[in-house]
Amino acid sequence: MTAWRMLWRDWGFAPTLFSQAEHFLELAERSENESPQEGFIRASIVFFLISFEAYFFEFIRGFVQENRADLDAQRPGAVATVEDGLKKNVGVRESVRKWPKLLTGESLDTGTRAYQDFVKLTTYRNWLIHGKITEKIPDWERLAQECETIESAQLARCTVAAMVEMVSSRFGVSPPAWIQCRSS
Repeated sequence: MTAWRMLWRDWGFAPTLFSQAEHFLELAERSENESPQEGFIRASIVFFLISFEAYFFEFIRGFVQENRADLDAQRPGAVATVEDGLKKNVGVRESVRKWPKLLTGESLDTGTRAYQDFVKLTTYRNWLIHGKITEKIPDWERLAQECETIESAQLARCTVAAMVEMVSSRFGVSPPAWIQCRSS
């Protein structure tokens, strides 16, 4: 059981989602002047974001499981708050904003470019999911469909990589091997 508990940082399918997002981005880059490009870009951005979401929630569950006794002693109520949020399926933006500070004393919302881009990209994703593709996104100052560029998909890749690295850093662990940001 102890061996399995040590592997919690590698559970789940976040690496597979990230890899799939990279594949969609590569398809978009290869089909630069073709109509399917828009769909590949959308898929790429969304899959990059859900890879982070999968990583973050898996990471938090594993961190709480592994550190419950210390957290209960050092940060009373933190575990209960996080577990309640997990049961209620609190959104990723709220969780990212609150839980790292609650569990470690350090926030991810530090005004970094990566965090600001994360907020922008999740706003785009929410507009897309809720059918607001023809409405202006406040964070972008343009229509959701105008945000669908190869540069935005590359931004999503690098933002997710930076956010995973930031989470790892705040919680005192090494980033997973699957995360990377390469320039295109």
